[in-house]
Amino acid sequence: MRAEHIELLQSPWLMELGALYINFNEEEKGKKAMESLASALHEVSSEAREAKEKLLSIEVEHENYETQIKDLKLVVKATEEKYETMLDGTKQEIDVLTIEQSQHEYQNMKAEWKQK
Repeated sequence: MRAEHIELLQSPWLMELGALYINFNEEEKGKKAMESLASALHEVSSEAREAKEKLLSIEVEHENYETQIKDLKLVVKATEEKYETMLDGTKQEIDVLTIEQSQHEYQNMKAEWKQK
């Protein structure tokens, strides 16, 4: 009986069956590994898509801020020009008033001098 068991264990069909079993297990492991990789790829792809959408949103927001900054710079420039014009007008008015006041004081002093 022992010889029969040894002969049976050494038979080519049993060895092929063992090799087939090993290949089947390796194939199953490969399938599971591929499924795991596919799942990981899907997850990374989803994260990349979300990151891209967020980046696009931030870029649009940045462009809006740039436009607002340009608009504000134009408003500041216009306001500065307006106040420069007002300041120039005020300086001219002060000069005119100073000249008028000086002329008035001169006339008063001249009149006082003539009275003395």
